[in-house]
Amino acid sequence: MCVANCPAGYYKNISINQCSLCDPSCSTCSGPASTECLSCSLPRYFKDSAKECVTLCDPDQFGSPTPTPACLSCNPSCHTCSSASASSCVTCTGSLYLDGSSSSCVSNCPSGTFKEISTNKCAACNTSCTTCTGSSNSECLSCTLPNFFQSSTSTCVGTCNSNQFSLSSLTP
Repeated sequence: MCVANCPAGYYKNISINQCSLCDPSCSTCSGPASTECLSCSLPRYFKDSAKECVTLCDPDQFGSPTPTPACLSCNPSCHTCSSASASSCVTCTGSLYLDGSSSSCVSNCPSGTFKEISTNKCAACNTSCTTCTGSSNSECLSCTLPNFFQSSTSTCVGTCNSNQFSLSSLTP
């Protein structure tokens, strides 16, 4: 039977004027090789740069199942991203830090976290700190109530030393 267009899984083989089978990894193709795919079916994703169907996308890409399964680029701030979306970062590029609460890459970590240089992640401050430079109580920059910041030791304390007072203890 003669057809104008070949069905899915076949390509127009002009040398024999017939529809010929695509490589099994392709849903649609322009030729018989695995590097001549035009689209894929899950669990494979179309990798446009190679014109092939792959089960794993490159680290700076994520596999998107819709509208057709394809490897899409991560957000530029992500070094790698998860399969959830382009901006669901797993690791960050350059001098950016991963904010685990939002899965985004940031230059300044949010309140309650600090830049963990060894992992390029925003890590949690000690629970007594509102802002900090590290995870221990001696690396606080400001404190959560009812604690007070003791500047001489950069710690958060429940009560001030006998030779100190807190601004909250002053009454008008």
